Formats: sequence, C-alpha cells, structure tokens
Amino acid sequence: MMKKILLIAAFGVSLINAEVIEKASCVSVEATTQNIKNILQKKRLTLFSIVDHGRNAQEVGMKLHPSKLIIFGNAKVGTHFMQENIQAGLDLPLKILVYTDESDKTKMAYRELLGFTDANNAETKKRVATVNAALQKITTEASQCLKD
Repeated sequence: MMKKILLIAAFGVSLINAEVIEKASCVSVEATTQNIKNILQKKRLTLFSIVDHGRNAQEVGMKLHPSKLIIFGNAKVGTHFMQENIQAGLDLPLKILVYTDESDKTKMAYRELLGFTDANNAETKKRVATVNAALQKITTEASQCLKD
C-alpha cells in the first residue's frame, strides 16, 4: 500500500512540466505559426486553438509584442496520461508560444513533459519521450533556421 501511495505521489509531481525550452525562429510570428499549423496537419495532430495574445491586448487598448499560443495534441496519447493521473489534464493539451521578444526576434517556447521519471511504467516513459521528441521536431522544423 505504501509503495502505491509513493508511486502516485511521485507520478503527480513528475507530471508537472519542466523548465521552458526556448528556440529562435528565422521567420516572423505569423510565418512560424503557419509553419506549426502545417506541421500539425501533416502529422495529423489536432489543432484545438490559437490564442492571439497580441490581438487580445490591442482589443483592450494595451500594447503587447506579437504573441500566439498554439494549443494542440493527440487525444489517444493524452488520454493514456490522464488515465494514469487525471491531473495530467493540467498540462494537456500541449502548447507552443510563438512571440517576438524585446529585441524583435521571433522565438518559440514550450515545456517538455518531465513525465513520470519515478514511475516503473516503461510504456509511459516511452510516451513521454515521444511527446518531448515531437515538440523538439515541430519547433525545429517550424523555425526554418539553418542551425538550431
């Protein structure tokens, strides 16, 4: 019983997202966003929404650098995480923030899933690694930079 409690506690803590991964993009926020949309479609991932933070700021009379939050995922993969721990829904679906920084450089930011590092479930560890690799590949491809 104690082992199960410890596993659940570790599982709950380890699902929390890791530090923010930031990458440069060699194209505009708009072009980077479109690139990500194209990649998601090609990979048959579901695009749930794009939140245009810059436009939302303008609508309330405030200024904000261009910034779009792309919300996407794969219900089959996400559901596996949530079946093990419903609180995984706090981190899902996945998100990539595309924005212009203070130096007018286009950037992308996302959080890798730390994911279940203490769990003994090899299949879950494999899913986490797959998700993290997908985030890395999507952002690298979307940046259209020669080097990343």
